[in-house]
Amino acid sequence: MIQSSHNPHNPVIKEESNQQRIFGLDLFRALSIIAVFLSHSIDLNPLKKEFPYFAWLGFGVEAFFVLSGFLIGRIILQTFFQKAITWEVIASFWINRWFRTIPAYLFTLFIYFLFFPHFGLKIISYLFFLQNAITPIPYLFPHSWSLSVEEWFYFSFPIIIWVTYILQKKTQHSYKTFIFSSLTLIFIGFMCRTVLYFIANHTSIIHTAIKQGYLFPSWDTFLTPYYWDTMRKMTFFRIDSIAFGCIIAYFFETNKELLLKNHIKLFITGLLLLFLSYFLFVKNVINGKPNVISDIILLPIFSLSFSFLIPTFISTPVPNKNRIFKIIHTISLTSYSFYLIHLLVIDLFSQNFNTQNTSCLKTTITFATCYLATFLLSYLMYNYIEKPFLSYRTTINKKIFSKNKK
Repeated sequence: MIQSSHNPHNPVIKEESNQQRIFGLDLFRALSIIAVFLSHSIDLNPLKKEFPYFAWLGFGVEAFFVLSGFLIGRIILQTFFQKAITWEVIASFWINRWFRTIPAYLFTLFIYFLFFPHFGLKIISYLFFLQNAITPIPYLFPHSWSLSVEEWFYFSFPIIIWVTYILQKKTQHSYKTFIFSSLTLIFIGFMCRTVLYFIANHTSIIHTAIKQGYLFPSWDTFLTPYYWDTMRKMTFFRIDSIAFGCIIAYFFETNKELLLKNHIKLFITGLLLLFLSYFLFVKNVINGKPNVISDIILLPIFSLSFSFLIPTFISTPVPNKNRIFKIIHTISLTSYSFYLIHLLVIDLFSQNFNTQNTSCLKTTITFATCYLATFLLSYLMYNYIEKPFLSYRTTINKKIFSKNKK
């Protein structure tokens, strides 16, 4: 459970503590990060011939988006709407989020820069999460595209809520403000993809815009039939993905019993939507036949499918065996640092350990060592970078808001 501050004179937002974590969501997060690792490490995987579908597990990132939306949505619902929505509450939210995500991100970015120093001043765009805002993600820190989506969501969502709140003449305790803001972001994502679809299917527009300097040269990516994955990794085409998790958070806060009572039906619906997403992806994207469904609707179907899975994971009982609980809990705790560092470790192993035409035992050892090295680094990052800043953010909140009261 996520505690909220009911004291109107204390805007500091309290987030999920280790003792209050929901086991099912830890399991959801652990499965998602393992899926992403299996997808990106397919070249090292000794089972890649027996199970050629590891690449599909990369859509575990979509699950992360939905889970983030659910957790952030609950935090906002339990804090923003307790009293009047103020800039102090919003600032506290941003401090909590940025102290949670940015330190480990900057550390990883620094490590990447050590390996790619020739990237030069272009790294500045990464400091403001603009590396994939209006252009495809560069080769440096390529999986940071998802972090840009999340950070821009964290920044924009409270502002949209505040503007909606003002327009509604500051109606207190109005969950309509929250749901309207969530739907606004879903609409923005829908419109961005719709505009791109129109432009991509009228290539003369892109040619002319690039020639006249209105678009970056890298936008010629959208002239190929394989632009779908590029679009999937650009911020403002994906800003809606996290909002689906927020909508589930809304129903969880307002109709918890009904949501959990029907979690099996929702879970089955979510699985059916995942199979539908897979079918549409293969039929349209893999075969190079982009259309309205694949370019505009497919990604929201992915988000919706993972959203329907969340109630079942919330209902998952805590395992009797303490060891299983600790393993899943630890994987979940370190998942953010694991995601940040995993691709660099995989690349280093791929470059230095040739697994082609080698024995299954050697390949297995290499793969296992790669995972263990990634986990060890993520464990160290969590304990020596994430945790200190998580503790420090409470102090920062108190200092800022105590000064404002004087």
